Amino acid sequence: MKKAFYKFFIVINLLTISALVYGQDLKNRLVLNFYDGPNLDGLSMEIRTLENVKYIFSADISDKSKYIFEYPKRLYDSISQIDLGFYGEKYAVKNYIGFSVPFKEDTVTCAGCLFSNKDIVLDLTYLKTDVYPNSIRINPSTGSVERVTAKRHLYSPNDIDAELLVSAVSMESGFSMFNRSPKNKGKTYATMLEEGLNLIQMFPNSSTLLKKLFSTLNFYKESADIKPLFEAFDSDIQSSPTGQQIRRYLEAKFDNLSLINTSTRKTEKVIPDKSRATLLIFSASWCIPCHQMIPLVNQLYGQTKEKLDIVYISIDEPQTEKLWQQMIYDGTIIYRSLSAMDNVKDVKRNYLVDLIPFSYIVEADGKYRSINIRKKDAYEQLVTNYGQ
Repeated sequence: MKKAFYKFFIVINLLTISALVYGQDLKNRLVLNFYDGPNLDGLSMEIRTLENVKYIFSADISDKSKYIFEYPKRLYDSISQIDLGFYGEKYAVKNYIGFSVPFKEDTVTCAGCLFSNKDIVLDLTYLKTDVYPNSIRINPSTGSVERVTAKRHLYSPNDIDAELLVSAVSMESGFSMFNRSPKNKGKTYATMLEEGLNLIQMFPNSSTLLKKLFSTLNFYKESADIKPLFEAFDSDIQSSPTGQQIRRYLEAKFDNLSLINTSTRKTEKVIPDKSRATLLIFSASWCIPCHQMIPLVNQLYGQTKEKLDIVYISIDEPQTEKLWQQMIYDGTIIYRSLSAMDNVKDVKRNYLVDLIPFSYIVEADGKYRSINIRKKDAYEQLVTNYGQ
């Protein structure tokens, strides 16, 4: 992957900020007309971008039953999710708005939806409030993870916005999430690929599906699996900023960054010997699943060390990096170890690292793919390819 991989989104964000400063940016309006249901005082819009930047917008509520949200039109191409909820320290209970829309012979629901790139007006009928007693919430003051009760206030819109419908359908189907979504439990990888392709063919001009594909690129076993999905989109969607980023990903070779060696404190390339295959493992001192995987990596190392290099990359922040160093000194990590401490966000963004532990196998020709060595078939494949 190239550093230029994200330049379009950086440019988009800079243009957005500039336009906001000078008041020259056009706005998209989302108008929500609530005719019944719970008290929604304090309802806000949270926008998350593909670079994991968050913006919160308040509503114009001069009419108590009408919430009018505006956000910069220039921001649209970089939006990954729009949440309508209650944010801030005073909200001990996580409350948010969900939508239920008809699809075929059934209904589908979503929260954290996307809308079309235009002004939207929705007349909403209250359906019910679902209560989830063991949900995760990030404390806005401490940044710590808490278990809280969540409430989803479900509404049915009178008119169905196209991207809102796709948001609900893709969420219900677990599109591009594979086994990370309970919707796909028991399905084979091939089946999930076929279902994803069918969904794109049903909505080939959907910005929502394209953005979800971009956000989950590292969930696919091979980049070759992504290509037919991408090519199923209409040409104008493929030519969008997000589409151009996906095309660059499909065409890119591994971006061999320079990071700090945890032991020597010298800067060196992630892969110093390009003639050998390398297994990159992204980890951190605070990651319990990462620790649990170490014995398996030790076993793999013993079976493949003549043909396969193994490199651990710590995404510890400065406040926890010493704990990672201690793991090296104690011999817990016996392989070459690098630290992304000086630039964690850029490293995670460059290598599309979301949840850890996360691994790439990088071949000698520079081609790479994500791999989960905790899965038996993936582990055995490495032993077959690189074993003694």
